[in-house]
Amino acid sequence: MPGLIKIGRTDQEADARLSQLYTTGVPVPFKCVMAVKTERSAAEVEQALHQAFEPHRLNPAREFFEVEPENVAAIMRLLGEDVTDQVQAADDRDSKLTATDRAARERADRKRPNFNFKEMGIGPGTELRFRDNTTVTVEVVDERRVQMGDENLSMTEATKRARKVDHAVAPLPYWRTPDGRLLSDIYNATYSPTGS
Repeated sequence: MPGLIKIGRTDQEADARLSQLYTTGVPVPFKCVMAVKTERSAAEVEQALHQAFEPHRLNPAREFFEVEPENVAAIMRLLGEDVTDQVQAADDRDSKLTATDRAARERADRKRPNFNFKEMGIGPGTELRFRDNTTVTVEVVDERRVQMGDENLSMTEATKRARKVDHAVAPLPYWRTPDGRLLSDIYNATYSPTGS
C-alpha cells in the first residue's frame, strides 16, 4: 500500500502467507520486499522490529508502518539469511491476479514524491516543533530545508540530531506545525493518490 509496509513473521512458507493476507479488506496485493530466514525466534525478531519502528506505526493494533522499506531491510540483513529471491520466485499470485488487481498494484507502486514545504502549504519562517520534545524547534527556510540553531539543514539531518541517532530516518512523522498537525499527515493529504 502506498507509503506503508507490513512487518511480520510467519512459520509457514512466505508465499502462502502473502496469499492469506490479500483479502477483501486489503486494497492491493502484498509484495515481499525483504524476507530473511533466521535461527533466532521469529517472534522475538518481529517484536524487536516492531519496537524499533514504533514511532512509524500507523495503528498500535496493526503491523503497518510508515517507513521506507530500505530502512527495515538494513536491519533485517543482519538477522539472518536473505531469502527474498526464493520467496519472490515461489510467489505465483501474479498469474492469478485480475486486471483490476494489477492496475491497483501498479497505481500503488508509483513512487510518492519527495515532500515540498511550499506544496504542503508551509511557508518560510514557519516554526516546526519536534514531536518528542517540543522545546526542540526548527524554522522552515525553503521548500526542503530548515534552520536549526545556526545551521541550515535537511529535514533528515535535523531529525537525526533531534532524535540523537546516527542513521537516517523518515523525518515527517516527528515534526508538528504551530497548529499541532504532524508533517506526515499534511504530506499524505497533499500527495494522496486521489489528489484530495
